[in-house]
Amino acid sequence: GAAYGRWARRHHFHHHFGDPALNHGVTSPIWDVVFRTHAPVIHVAVPRTRAMRWLIDSDGELQPAHAAEYTLTDGRLARA
Repeated sequence: GAAYGRWARRHHFHHHFGDPALNHGVTSPIWDVVFRTHAPVIHVAVPRTRAMRWLIDSDGELQPAHAAEYTLTDGRLARA
């Protein structure tokens, strides 16, 4: 359902925008657990230039509905 979709996006976005060495699984954390690359994710910082359309409003700001799970940043991608 909707909760799974929110979790899956956060989990995988952390891989892209947080630490590329973690959270490789797109639909399941099973192999990330096996290979010890799983990291629990509550919040993800997304570079404004890479933000998906559903994440931002017409002014280019973060949709309030996503504020608990995402932040827009003006910086470059974080690298581990």
